[in-house]
Amino acid sequence: MFPEFLITLRESLEAALVVGIILAYLEKTRNTAYNRHVYLGVAAGVLASIIAALLIQSVLGEFEGVVENLFEGSLMLSAAILMGWMIIWMMNQGNVRAQIEAGVQEKISAGKVVGLVLFTFLSVFREGVETVIFISAEMVQDSRNALLGVIIGFSAAVALAFLIFETAIKVDLRRFFTATSIVLAVFAAGIFAHGMHEFQEAAWLPQQQEMWNTKHILDDESSMGAIVRALTGYNDNPTPLEGIAYVGYYGAFLVVYSTMKRR
Repeated sequence: MFPEFLITLRESLEAALVVGIILAYLEKTRNTAYNRHVYLGVAAGVLASIIAALLIQSVLGEFEGVVENLFEGSLMLSAAILMGWMIIWMMNQGNVRAQIEAGVQEKISAGKVVGLVLFTFLSVFREGVETVIFISAEMVQDSRNALLGVIIGFSAAVALAFLIFETAIKVDLRRFFTATSIVLAVFAAGIFAHGMHEFQEAAWLPQQQEMWNTKHILDDESSMGAIVRALTGYNDNPTPLEGIAYVGYYGAFLVVYSTMKRR
């Protein structure tokens, strides 16, 4: 439940902050007549995200055997890479507020009402699709209480966004996103390694002997083991390839982050 909660909290908060910045800018520039177009974009983005979630979940239940392993493995690898890229991109952003406001002003100045709707829609839908992909990949490992985690995460994001824009409470968003980025990177490494496991199960990658077996100490299928696995990517009997994938993910993450930071 915790991974789903954190993923939904972060992605929903990002979307809520974008929408809040747009609405605040429209109020500041006395263009509140465009608010309804923003709400239309938000509604369309949320609806499209729900449809995407239903489609992915319906597809997940259709496959069996090797095809199921390949699909789930591809989903997990894609989610881990996308999550890593999203984290790195966010951590290297400058003045996001100024970029959003400039985009809104451009649409207003040119009288592009449809453009404003689309701008809002894409902002919400991007976060929604990322949430759907990440959570779907996480649910392949453990789907227990996933929906509850999503509901709590979304509710917390809405409440936090309200506090930021409607009250005097100050929230250090940079620290929040830095902390959640670190935790999500750990999630992603575990998902990436498990994706490799799925390809081994499908015999598309060499099947190997386990490096060790700690099932007698902490079974990753038990309640406590599932929590530790969700938080850290713990595996009680990893193969060498899974271990290399887990450690290699961190190495690749740091290399790409350092490269972008220097630039």
